[in-house]
Amino acid sequence: MRFLRHLVTGEVVEVGLVRLHLMELTPAGSPTGRVVAFANSVIFQFTAGLFKQIPGTSFAWHEVTITLAADSDYLLVEKRLAPVVNKIYEQYGAEMEKQYQEMERTLAPLPENAMKPRTRLRFTSSGLEVVLRFPVGIRNAAETDDLVTRELLKEIHNDPELRLAESGPAIKLSTGNSDPNSTS
Repeated sequence: MRFLRHLVTGEVVEVGLVRLHLMELTPAGSPTGRVVAFANSVIFQFTAGLFKQIPGTSFAWHEVTITLAADSDYLLVEKRLAPVVNKIYEQYGAEMEKQYQEMERTLAPLPENAMKPRTRLRFTSSGLEVVLRFPVGIRNAAETDDLVTRELLKEIHNDPELRLAESGPAIKLSTGNSDPNSTS
């Protein structure tokens, strides 16, 4: 059962006498690592939800968006940039897997590869936008973001076929808990 209320999508994990608990999911069905508690008395009011991290988890989804020149070869972009994030993820992926297993044990079966990094491409007026999304441990999020950004810039610098777009910000970091399958 899914529930949508003011941009909160989730799967009902517990219905109690006092409150309803949802495991927050992205539109693609990936868990965000949070449980939303809605008081039964105010379930249909705008300010009803209270977010808290799922017990046994401590992660968030982060993304780096890079805008490359419009004439960039998208196959080359995927071949060169996705492995950079995947290599860094391997350093802490075992911890993400433990958290994934804890969510499955606590709440419900989850989609396979729900906690893996993802790459999305789209054309914009500024060029080819590459969105690299990855889960990070909350305690090490800043260090992970820094490492991902440095390694991506190094990869772009080392390959003359990967050119940053000339207009607008070429690289930006987002630390929200939104959909890991989204490009917006």
